Amino acid sequence: MPAPSENKWGTLKLNLYEYNRNDIEQFGDEASIIPYVGVTTAQSRPLMAGRGRERREVSGWAEKIDFDSIEVDYEAFTKRKVEFHDGTSITLAIIEQLSGDRKKGSTRVWYTAIFLEVTL
Repeated sequence: MPAPSENKWGTLKLNLYEYNRNDIEQFGDEASIIPYVGVTTAQSRPLMAGRGRERREVSGWAEKIDFDSIEVDYEAFTKRKVEFHDGTSITLAIIEQLSGDRKKGSTRVWYTAIFLEVTL
């Protein structure tokens, strides 16, 4: 197993408190894979040709400016490498779900994100 590393989305450091790793079954129906039925980009096609894909659910905090960057990537279906402290990574992932809790007077946003493995 690779040496432990930082949790990162591309070059952005993720400050994680919780981390869950799950495999996903291969689905035949596009609508079952990605809830964005109107999108015809690569992530809306059946993925990973016959094997399960990985989904990682994380919770942590980000500075507001970093959370804004994550939110832009989420809305744009940006694909990036995501690395985890256990030495594993997903070579190409999108943020499938994202939620954040902004508190007045705080410079940090507490968030939950789900990263989904995709193909080119």
